[in-house]
Amino acid sequence: MTAAALRPCILSLAALFAASCTSLRLQPTHRELAADTVPEHFAEALPAVVPEVRWWEELGSEELSRLMATAFAGNLDVAQAWARLRQAEAQTVQTAAAGKLQATGSTSAGTTRVRDDESKSFGLGLAMSYEIDLWGRIRAGERAAGLAAEASGQDVQATALALSGTLARTWLGHRATQARIAVVENQIATSQKQLELLQVRQRQALSNAVDVLQQRQQIAALASSLPALRESQAALGLQLRLLLGLPPQAPLELAAAADLPAMPGALALGLPARLLEQRPDIRAAWLRLRAQEWTVVQAEAARLPALNLTGSGSYGADRLEDLFDNWALNLAGSLAAPLLDGGRRKAAGEQAAALADERFLAYRKTVLAALHEVGDALAREQWRRAYLERLDEELRLATETLEETQRRYRSGLSDYLPVLTALASQHKAELALVGARADLLANRIDLCRAVGGQVLSVDAAPATTNSGDRE
Repeated sequence: MTAAALRPCILSLAALFAASCTSLRLQPTHRELAADTVPEHFAEALPAVVPEVRWWEELGSEELSRLMATAFAGNLDVAQAWARLRQAEAQTVQTAAAGKLQATGSTSAGTTRVRDDESKSFGLGLAMSYEIDLWGRIRAGERAAGLAAEASGQDVQATALALSGTLARTWLGHRATQARIAVVENQIATSQKQLELLQVRQRQALSNAVDVLQQRQQIAALASSLPALRESQAALGLQLRLLLGLPPQAPLELAAAADLPAMPGALALGLPARLLEQRPDIRAAWLRLRAQEWTVVQAEAARLPALNLTGSGSYGADRLEDLFDNWALNLAGSLAAPLLDGGRRKAAGEQAAALADERFLAYRKTVLAALHEVGDALAREQWRRAYLERLDEELRLATETLEETQRRYRSGLSDYLPVLTALASQHKAELALVGARADLLANRIDLCRAVGGQVLSVDAAPATTNSGDRE
């Protein structure tokens, strides 16, 4: 039979062998959450609302959007997450190389001297090896590494999402502190005018020294609260710099506005739990579970025989010009099976399976924690809105009470103590209202972060990372 006639037979046998190898490959066992773990809706009666991916834009602050862009580019936690992603991607390439043809070249030149005789030798060699993936060990390792790299990509998104929530909360705290300082300063100015009126009435014998002293005491109490507020403002400014990746002495361009951003519209409580698929930490946990399931396959396949094909070619001669005239070629195939290893491979398989169990529990815990975070934030928003409405009513009544006590005092129908009490109640309600609005906005931030989303684009990855700061 000629070589041309043998070629179709050889190709057919090779295809049959490849198909049989594919059928021999082990497959992973995938685990899923129970159907009742994730409810379809938090509240069936209300429609679903999908929040924006760049959720902070709902607050309508260009300053916050600018800070977000700066933080995503300069925050060190995000930069480390990008670096870990590059490591995972490089590991994927290394793992995939195990299933490809390996070739090694070598050269040699030597001189041998025995007494007065001298001989030279030259050599050139090429060695190749290839492992046939009978049981899918190499493929399983490649799939595990690829899924782990995808999980690292989700870690970048999770880090950026957490950063966006922390940054927004810190910025909101800074803005709320500015608002509290403005309220207190306005209260001091109003109380100072009240003191001047009392002093005029005292000179006219319409008021006494006790009234004046009580008013001064109230002004002093208001003024004593300012240092703590300014301390908090400075601390929040330093925290903002840290989140932005800036040193403590770096200038921080923040508006001197003393008002809080407007509260976005109410978010419907019918938010479907399936939106939690947007959460990168859940996706990362799921990907790591799948990666470990493939690692279990890899460990099981490592206990089975491995088929390796090797080939080598070499050239050797005593003279360099005769190097290619003398050659040797060697082709071999080997089937290696582990016999005695002290139980190492079996223990490695059991360890991989136990780690898969841990990954599944971690995935389940992450999903349950996310459900509770969203449910908690939704409930808090409902009751904090109700609390804010009550505070509005309280401030309205406190203002009316103050006006009435001042009228009665000016008419001589009461002493000054009811005025002081009403003034203190109004001041307390004003500050409580600022705090309640800030808490409601902070809870909306927590809700948007809990729902999740991909806040970074792929092209946001830094091109290079410096080993040190540039001079």
